[in-house]
Amino acid sequence: MPEVELSNLLPTMKDLIAPVIIGAVLWIARKVLPVITGKLHKAGKRWVVSDLRKIRSIRRCPFAIQRQIAKEGALFNAFLTITVVMLGAIMLLSRQLPLQVQLTYFSICMTPVLLLEWWWLIVRDLNEQLLRASIRIGPGFKRVVPHREQSERRIQARKQRQAAIVKRKSTKKAEVRVVARRLA
Repeated sequence: MPEVELSNLLPTMKDLIAPVIIGAVLWIARKVLPVITGKLHKAGKRWVVSDLRKIRSIRRCPFAIQRQIAKEGALFNAFLTITVVMLGAIMLLSRQLPLQVQLTYFSICMTPVLLLEWWWLIVRDLNEQLLRASIRIGPGFKRVVPHREQSERRIQARKQRQAAIVKRKSTKKAEVRVVARRLA
């Protein structure tokens, strides 16, 4: 008799399936998740580095900065416009429909809104970093281009031209003085 009672307490195959499946899923997750998170981390780093390179390349040019700000404003306006249009479309399309169909329409109509919002937030974050980087440059936003080495011949030719200009100006002033004395 005691053997029959103990055999009833042993787990059956039905009882063992769930723990085995859970264990297999956790083992696979333990092996796969580090690989996935590592790849996501590398992709995130590449994204940040590309943004920083873009910021470094355009932080001294006021026109490029202005273009980025205008791009952010345009994306924000597009986001607001498409939000209003899509919410109106949802309200018109799903008036007297069942809840599951309404949720389907909602998810379909809000996908472009969410994508535009995501794009706008990325550009806004880039602009905030760009403006912080451009403030450190200093006032004026003048592009600093290194001076080219000029040849001696070019320097001498410039000095001769400047001397000729000064000579012409002095002779014109003398002519004006002579004419002014005659009129007086």
